[in-house]
Amino acid sequence: MSRQKYQVQLQCQPLAASDAEGIARSLSQSFPVTGFRCNEAAVLIDLESRFPLAYGALKDLADLVIDRATELNLRLLSAVIQQVDLGPEALSVEPLGGRLSRIIARTLGRTLGIKRYTPVMYFYQNMVIDLQLAARVNNRQMKPVAELN
Repeated sequence: MSRQKYQVQLQCQPLAASDAEGIARSLSQSFPVTGFRCNEAAVLIDLESRFPLAYGALKDLADLVIDRATELNLRLLSAVIQQVDLGPEALSVEPLGGRLSRIIARTLGRTLGIKRYTPVMYFYQNMVIDLQLAARVNNRQMKPVAELN
């Protein structure tokens, strides 16, 4: 079974390397953190799980980041949890069709290290934007109701 990878990208002010390490350490107590990187403007925290994270786990992850940033007196400008895919979605080999194209794309994607980042949840200091819920609302088909005369 392939592992599911995620990346949490945070933009905070003011941001020091020790703050980034503190956030990553705090997350690693509850989530499978595999590493983090930091520059002057952003923190990137990598996670890897045996199974896709459920909505509740993603919400808990966002809440934990918000709480930790608040404790460190950081202003969380923006944050996003992204799903990281290697292979089939990152490459397009459609003319071959079906399963063969997915196998080739997956193999090439892993070999070449091509990654695709799909946003799953955006959040800010006091707000979480659920992309799955927004997509469901947009896709909901409303059937007209017959009016009574």
